Amino acid sequence: MPTNPPTPVPTAVQTQDPCSLLDLEDFEVSGNEASWTISNDGSVAAVITQIVLDWPPGNGELDRIRFGSSSIWNGSDDSPPSDIGSGFTGNRSLGNGSRSLRFEFTADAESGGYDLQLQLDPGCELSGGG
Repeated sequence: MPTNPPTPVPTAVQTQDPCSLLDLEDFEVSGNEASWTISNDGSVAAVITQIVLDWPPGNGELDRIRFGSSSIWNGSDDSPPSDIGSGFTGNRSLGNGSRSLRFEFTADAESGGYDLQLQLDPGCELSGGG
């Protein structure tokens, strides 16, 4: 009589929280720019959905935000903090890897006094100062 092969037992697949694989690091000021690097060590793309930046008033107006080589916001905000959740342009998505997030001002950027909060889809939040 034939025997039935054993039924495979499904194994649990552990999925890592995509937010735990995102990082905001490497604050830097150069000329009229303040920047951070966003890194994603996961396979799920993260998309910037909101940016809140407090900056020193001596920087003049916040004029543009670039993410990597893409300009993602062109505006004019002369009163910190900036709360940007709409009016985006360009590519705000980051797959596996890293990309700089640069804030351009109308005057030379001061070396400190920054507070950045980011909201990213899929429900992640990153923050950093400088």
